[in-house]
Amino acid sequence: MTVRIAFLSNLNHGTEYVFKRRPVKKLLPILVIVAMMVSLLPLTAVPAGAVVISRTYTLDADFGEGTLVNVNHETPNNDQLQLSDELQTLPFIWVANSGENTVSKIDTVTGIELGRYFTGPGDENPSRTTVDTNGDLWVGNRDSNTATKIALYPTDTTGGEASKPDIFTPAYTIPDGVINTSTGPGDVKAWGQDDAVLMRIEVDFGPRAVAVDAANNVWIGGYGQTMGYYDGQTGAWQKNIPIGLPCYGALVDGSGTLWISNQAYGSLTRIDNPSGTDTVTTIPTGDGWVYGISIDSSGFIYTSAWQNNRLRKLDPATNGWLYSVTIPGGASNRGVCVGQDGDVWMAHSGANSVTRHNASDGSLKATITVGNTPTGVATDAAGKIWVTNLISNDVMRIDPSTELTDLTLSGHTYPYNYSDMTGYISRNVTTKTGTWTVDFDSEVSDMPWGKVSWNSNEPEGTSVSVQVRSRNDDGDTWSGWETATNGVALSTTPNGWYLQIETTLKIKEGDISPILYDLTVEVGNLPPTADAGEDQIVEQTSYEGAEVTLDGSGSTDDGLLEPLTYKWTWAGGSAEGVSPTVIFPLGTAAVTLTVFDGQFTDTDTTNITVEDTTPPAVWCVEAVNLYGENVPGENRSDNAKSKAKNPDGFYQLFVNDICDSAPVLYIGIADNPYLFGPFESGVVIKFTEALGADTSIKKIGSSNGQAGAVAWHITLPTDPVVTGVDISGNTSTCAGCLVPPSPK
Repeated sequence: MTVRIAFLSNLNHGTEYVFKRRPVKKLLPILVIVAMMVSLLPLTAVPAGAVVISRTYTLDADFGEGTLVNVNHETPNNDQLQLSDELQTLPFIWVANSGENTVSKIDTVTGIELGRYFTGPGDENPSRTTVDTNGDLWVGNRDSNTATKIALYPTDTTGGEASKPDIFTPAYTIPDGVINTSTGPGDVKAWGQDDAVLMRIEVDFGPRAVAVDAANNVWIGGYGQTMGYYDGQTGAWQKNIPIGLPCYGALVDGSGTLWISNQAYGSLTRIDNPSGTDTVTTIPTGDGWVYGISIDSSGFIYTSAWQNNRLRKLDPATNGWLYSVTIPGGASNRGVCVGQDGDVWMAHSGANSVTRHNASDGSLKATITVGNTPTGVATDAAGKIWVTNLISNDVMRIDPSTELTDLTLSGHTYPYNYSDMTGYISRNVTTKTGTWTVDFDSEVSDMPWGKVSWNSNEPEGTSVSVQVRSRNDDGDTWSGWETATNGVALSTTPNGWYLQIETTLKIKEGDISPILYDLTVEVGNLPPTADAGEDQIVEQTSYEGAEVTLDGSGSTDDGLLEPLTYKWTWAGGSAEGVSPTVIFPLGTAAVTLTVFDGQFTDTDTTNITVEDTTPPAVWCVEAVNLYGENVPGENRSDNAKSKAKNPDGFYQLFVNDICDSAPVLYIGIADNPYLFGPFESGVVIKFTEALGADTSIKKIGSSNGQAGAVAWHITLPTDPVVTGVDISGNTSTCAGCLVPPSPK
């Protein structure tokens, strides 16, 4: 039996715990809790498969249970999450080991290398890197003219002895239920065997410039003097932009503008609206060999010059250079970055040093001796500066507070990257990104997952997104990530004990942060909700009634067990399906929809009213008189029989209705249209108009039974009014039975 206990204290806000049979290591504490509370709270048996637990995170204490990166719930904005004013990046750095065709993933806090991955099957020469807002890496392979994407958090993409081909995209996956991935420098998987390697695509000749935009799509260019744009999820090519110069380094600023350094040509290329109309502007520097490129939080661009050892700062509002300073003691400038404190850091491969500069005027603040031939510098999540040393084959970490190296990692063969290695630019400049990650404990092994829903405020240019993954309590690894849709049941996340929820807040444009007010997790199979649609009033279209399309599409379900079935019932009939088309007769029918998800049912009722508001059609046809002569006469106003063919009016009357097979006719005058009748359609009447006469009707006879013979003779003081009436009481009139007035 499952026992459900509701905790109502503020410390367990919005939490409902369900205890089931589980491993011994967790059984005793649960039994103690149950024993303590059994006398205080009613115990309710929960049927197998019923909704057993949900959790809403909304208070500071709730958000505090998770890991917050670049987000906070601090005063005065309590009990909600928003981006922090001082942003950071994820605590990882990616180092391209050009001499061994690999890249390393390093924890920037501990200095532990968490994985090392081949970027291709042969001589790749990986060099420039960029990290997207998810922490995933793109690296350009200079010798194979390819680019490789590697996941920060691997998922199951390869299986068995099968391996990924030399060039592949996410369409090539052979899962085997196990995440096969490197655990460090001594565990490098063969090419095509590591699940962390997501794709490898062909790109421009000699790729060097690599940058991601706010949509996590990637720009890649090289010596082919073209920047290519690729879908970050599929690797599909989107467009090319001719540059006319080699592309050496690249980044995307907060307005979406793409900036490219042009190496030996001593210039900077600016592309506004690159994914659209792509306006290209070349900005000369006057310096030879523009290598490194970086950007600060205000959008100012910094470049390093190889030959004349200069640091430059550009104002993007004017495309004007704010300063160009020569670095004392520097030589052969390579990488450049902006630290979290706003200072500019530059690697000097000819002087084996890293320099620190005041960003406002470029003045030198410090010179720090590092390894042999430093090439790249980058900022980590804690604000420390990392440098890759090409010839000494090591990576160093600099503490800005002491301006000394506090960590050296050896064993990196020709680490040659001098671009964004940590994702600081993508998460703080290209976009402003923060995450809140929390592990939800269902208390049950193999728990099916329901909905994840949240309430948020997302100003224009911002977003709040959620992804989830699961695992059981036996120490196995997490499943692959599933992007959650707000209020919609999860569809691909495996059952498990824990559900990890990662919520990402992002500013793509502007400075206003999105806000997460609350997030709710629901597990177990949830009952469906039937929605039979709005009541319908429809017009009758045939003798049988009217065709009506029922609409159960508003019904909802979590989709955990079976697809919903739909059954409609009403007095005298039934139908099945989401939107069956049914003929309903005249009147009102109460129609009940029953939906079933394989376990639970729900019903809803709608009223279908078929009404007839369309009047019948009436018309009068002049008929032959008793003498067989055609009508009308040529002079209707002259009653002389010698001139008038039809001194009385002979008419055949017809009535027709789309919904009534036997509408009827009435004959009268304007003041009293229902004097005589009802008559069937087709009746032939002789009308006499006698001023001042009493109304009268007289049976004339059958004229030997001939069809169309005159049946009645009606005398009226004025021209007759003919009225048709259908079964619903709709009427229409015809005043076209003109009769000559009586002689004066």
